[in-house]
Amino acid sequence: PVAELLVKQGKLSRFQARKLMQGNYRGIVLGPYQILAPIGRGGMGAVYLARDGRSGKLLALKVLPPEKAKAEERKVERFLREMEMSRRVSHPHIAWAMDFARRGMLPDAEIDGEPLTFGNAGAVVAAADAIAHRRGIGDILAEGSARAALKLGGKELLTDVKGLEIAMHDPRQRTEYGKQVRISYATSPSGGDHMNSNLPSRSARNTVGMCFFLRYDDPKLTDIVNAVTGWGITPAELADIGEAGLALARLFNIREGFGPEDDRLPPQVMQPHVSGVLSKVRLDADDLRQQIKAYYRARGWSDDGVPLPETLARLDISQYA
Repeated sequence: PVAELLVKQGKLSRFQARKLMQGNYRGIVLGPYQILAPIGRGGMGAVYLARDGRSGKLLALKVLPPEKAKAEERKVERFLREMEMSRRVSHPHIAWAMDFARRGMLPDAEIDGEPLTFGNAGAVVAAADAIAHRRGIGDILAEGSARAALKLGGKELLTDVKGLEIAMHDPRQRTEYGKQVRISYATSPSGGDHMNSNLPSRSARNTVGMCFFLRYDDPKLTDIVNAVTGWGITPAELADIGEAGLALARLFNIREGFGPEDDRLPPQVMQPHVSGVLSKVRLDADDLRQQIKAYYRARGWSDDGVPLPETLARLDISQYA
């Protein structure tokens, strides 16, 4: 009863009350932050809704477990790099709206009294709730930024590919992954996908329903599939399943009106950052187009990204051309 009263008075969140009722006070306060509720958990740690005790603002707080930090130094470096990137990016729909407002194209934009400005964590939390309940401008943003731009304008500020916003992984980064993700964004059948789903091995995992985050190579993946299904296939045959999946998805996209001009990166990310380590990195459009054509050739497609007849015959899917 006391805990319920404190929740109703706004003194405690339900998450805090539940922990205290269990006799567990650890994890309710972390430094200056009051932990209000769990948001999600992934391979690099847990994310919580928190309130900064100094400013009273709501924010998303990500915590890397100490055992992971101690086990591998590179995990700490990766975690810090992710936090640096996250400070620049919010939910793609919300980030687009904030950029739109920053340029004076959506004047006095706010959600539940929170100004739509970069750095305002309260606006991100309020916007997520407004999107979920389709309230106010959240009703428009719930459709995704590409559709929202049709109503509000600002199409030139979009960071989407084929209608799907790219993730926080910047394609301008000077790493091997950066080179991979820019082609993944441009050529993945679903749009701005950062998971390299444009590659046969990743397509095979999507096709058979295997998680990307478990550490197994293609031979191990084949062993798992055979153990579950009894198919007795080889790694090469599993790769062909991935190739067939990509070719079929390509044929579907072509039927629905997508073409080589849709395999591209948003103009926003072709330009340098305004500051920081990527402020001098400009992606070359001609070079990117050549990389995309090389990807087409590797798949057995034409220079326009159409699966060739011999490719469809090899994969035994000619009937779907």
